[in-house]
Amino acid sequence: MITVKLVGAAIFLLVFLTGCFAMPVEAPILPPPVISVPVVPTFSTTPVARGNVQMERTQMALYMPVREERLTFDVADVPILGIFVAHGDTVQAGDIIAALYMPEIQNEIYQLGHRRTRLEMELRQINERHQLALSIAETSGEPVDDMHFIENRASTLAELAIIDRHIEYLRIHDEARYLRASFDGVITRVAAFEEGMTSVTWQVIAIVSDSTYTAFVIRGRMAQSPVPGQIFTMIINDNDYLVQVVDPDEFGFTRNALFPTEYFLIFLEAPPVLQNNTMGMVQLASATAYDVLYIPRTLLRQVEDRTFVFVIENGLRTVRNVEIGLEGNTTVEIVSGLAEGELVIR
Repeated sequence: MITVKLVGAAIFLLVFLTGCFAMPVEAPILPPPVISVPVVPTFSTTPVARGNVQMERTQMALYMPVREERLTFDVADVPILGIFVAHGDTVQAGDIIAALYMPEIQNEIYQLGHRRTRLEMELRQINERHQLALSIAETSGEPVDDMHFIENRASTLAELAIIDRHIEYLRIHDEARYLRASFDGVITRVAAFEEGMTSVTWQVIAIVSDSTYTAFVIRGRMAQSPVPGQIFTMIINDNDYLVQVVDPDEFGFTRNALFPTEYFLIFLEAPPVLQNNTMGMVQLASATAYDVLYIPRTLLRQVEDRTFVFVIENGLRTVRNVEIGLEGNTTVEIVSGLAEGELVIR
């Protein structure tokens, strides 16, 4: 009996709980909506401007002095006494640049000089003895053997002449052992001296360049040729220098017949000391569009055949198709699609 009651109670509890879970659940009450004002986006813009658009390209310029002298020895296998200049030294005409070691020439000149001194003394003695003999003859009335004195004098003078010609010859050869600057200039190249170094006929010991003007030459055709008076910035070894285009005939530069077009540039300020064959870089205009509308090139968008920019219309960013002209290094010409002063989004 008790068992029946327990089973009945369990069934009742199960039915009751199942009914509770099946009852509907009320939806939660949501808070009222908050009304907010939308934030107007801000854009960084650049106005369309009017001016010149220029395309520049880098041109290589070669250092070229007005004139230069390459100093080489005329004899080979002779010890070099020394090289007496360094790169960048300023020299004057006649300065000794280098010399060969040729002591035999100096020794021979020295010995001939001593011989010449003795002959000059003998000549004076011959003249003095001749004068003495003439004085005695005048007093005694006895004749003088002039022929003896004349022959001795002639023989001595002849030997002196031979020695002088030999000394002159040796001095010419002695001078040939020196390399001298033939004009005022600056040393733009010099060989390194080493002990035991001997001469080589084709070896350039030093190059002296005219320091009146330091010039560079640009060779090649361009769409726009620079004209005398134009000023540019030239980069040499990461340093900037102002240079000016000049007329080569006015400054004495020699044109190269192999190149149909050459442009010569000189420094406006004190030039640096340069090595021969030094290269400089200069930006020269290859095309220019004058008095046109333009924007920075970075604002231009191109997708396939479509060219466009972003502008602001009614406070919103809008796509605007444009037609462009000359594309410069930093700016681009706008042919149509934009008006002067209109703001273009960056």
